[in-house]
Amino acid sequence: MENFIKIIRKRSFAFCLFIYIFIIHAILISFIINPNLVYRTAIKLKLATTNERVTHYMVAMNTMHARVDQNTPPNAVIFIGDSLVQGLSVSSILPIAVNFGIGHDTVNGVSKRSLHYQSLMSASSVIISVGVNDLRKNSLKNVIADYKIMLQQLNRIPNIYIHEVLPVDSKVLGAELQKKIVLFNEDLFKLTKYFDNITLLESSSKFIDLNGDLKISLHLGDGLHLNKNGYDIWIQQLKRQLDAK
Repeated sequence: MENFIKIIRKRSFAFCLFIYIFIIHAILISFIINPNLVYRTAIKLKLATTNERVTHYMVAMNTMHARVDQNTPPNAVIFIGDSLVQGLSVSSILPIAVNFGIGHDTVNGVSKRSLHYQSLMSASSVIISVGVNDLRKNSLKNVIADYKIMLQQLNRIPNIYIHEVLPVDSKVLGAELQKKIVLFNEDLFKLTKYFDNITLLESSSKFIDLNGDLKISLHLGDGLHLNKNGYDIWIQQLKRQLDAK
């Protein structure tokens, strides 16, 4: 009886060891086949910070845009910007349009990645809308300085449209940010006058309520990102503005 118990214990130990080794190998194989699984696992276990998550996302988006850039035909209309542009159905505005919007992006980010888009040189026009993420974190003076650097860098591209920063709902994001946006757009208007290749596109008055805030009926509830009604207004506005140029 005692020998029988020993045999059972040995077999149980061997079986558990087999299961353990099998699970470890299965995990390793999964990580090899899908490297992003390591990162996603780290996020779930809270081993990666928010900044690391954003960085990983932006690197992935830049990689995908580099591939799209290689396949973009001449005379396309190219949109570049942050999450507001990323959510924009650019094909609803013009038939041959490409969207290079990336959520969380900044003026400096657009400035850097636009250097690598070869399609910009053969585009019929380039529309840029970015700045709200900068204004949430940096001073008005610094954001305008970064914007000036970007515009100087893009001086080689013949036909550029710079869009004003869209309004936000100050009841959600605070009056200070909305005030900075108004002042920034005023400075942006003055800045674009120094560049022959740049036209400023103003945001539609249909976006704002009586207090100058983004209408609550036009955003997703976060005071910033547009819902379907908001995008419909923006698309119709851009259609008119770009057709008139």
